[in-house]
Amino acid sequence: MEEDKDLLKFEKLAKYLQVLIKDRGLILNLSGYENFMLEYYSMIQCDIETSSKISKEAIFWSDYFSEVRNILNLVLMDMGIEMNVLLINNVKNKKKILILKQEMTMLKLFLRQLSIQKNLCIKIFFWTLKNFRKSYDELNFYS
Repeated sequence: MEEDKDLLKFEKLAKYLQVLIKDRGLILNLSGYENFMLEYYSMIQCDIETSSKISKEAIFWSDYFSEVRNILNLVLMDMGIEMNVLLINNVKNKKKILILKQEMTMLKLFLRQLSIQKNLCIKIFFWTLKNFRKSYDELNFYS
């Protein structure tokens, strides 16, 4: 499944960036996201309780990804400033500049993945909300 590959890429990037952002005093906490996605993918019956739970989690993850994106954009700006300072001062250590460029590239890639995951969570929210309403209407109709 294509979305499974995206999730694996996202998790792989997150693990790589965990070290990078930890050095800057930040922690990325994705515990529970994989379980949320597995629960969503395994959702067979669209009952009210499951739809409600998944829609709430989807909004939570969407908001969390937005906040993380904002913070990581600031980190990216700081890295850009650091890069400019190194270039202006004609730093002889080209290895440090190369590593910083690689880290910035990985961070940009992760920011794109965050946007993808955020949009996926929004779509999940609306899909589960639609199913919640459908189940609720069926419940009222048959009552």
